[in-house]
This record gives sequence, structure tokens and C-alpha cells, in this order.
Amino acid sequence: MKTLLLLTTLTCTTQPWHIFDDPHMSRGQREKALDNWADQYGLTDAYNRYKNATAAAKGERRKAILKALEDLPKFFNDLEKIETGQNYTYEQERDAVQELRSTLDARDRRVMRRYNSHYYEPDTIE
Repeated sequence: MKTLLLLTTLTCTTQPWHIFDDPHMSRGQREKALDNWADQYGLTDAYNRYKNATAAAKGERRKAILKALEDLPKFFNDLEKIETGQNYTYEQERDAVQELRSTLDARDRRVMRRYNSHYYEPDTIE
């Protein structure tokens, strides 16, 4: 965090905004210009740590999205079985859905909530 604050402070002071404002630069040209800017102001190590942290965060987000995409089809198949089951009372169906929903993480629950809002209870879900 200190590195990010230092980098932010130095960035504001040295103003590499011309790099971001050029609509004709490709991503590769922008990255090369930012690398040169960091070298020029002695920020190479801090900038590289920032780039690595950003890449790691993107990777983690991508993994989480892919996991959610993998888990949700099973969830919706199980949900369909509950919703079409002929032996559930309303209360049993609601409880079964809530139990199934508890197996999801927060992102998956948001998707489920959009799909099936009649089971949504504000006091029990994020």
C-alpha cells in the first residue's frame, strides 16, 4: 500500500498524463512509454510492483469468474429440480433453495438473485 501511495504521489508530481491522453497510442506503445517514464523518474521498481500486483489481481478475478461459470450450471440444474419437484411444500421448497443458495459465494448469489428474485430475502443474503 505504501508503494502505491508513493507511486501515486510521484505520478501526480511528474504527470505522465500525456501518455494516457494520446488516442493514437497502442497498448504496447503506452506500456513502453510508461516503462520509459518510470525509468526517467527512478520509479522502475515501484512501477513494476504495481504492474505485477495489477496482473495478479486480474488473474484472481479471472479465476473467480471462470469458477463461477463452472459452478452455476450445476446450481441452476439443482434449482430446477427443486422448483419442479412435486413433493415439496412451499416451505420445504424455500428451505431447499436457501440451503442450495448457501453453497454459493457472494458473486454467484448475486447472479442467482437476479435470476430468481422471489427467493430473495434481504435479511439473509448479501
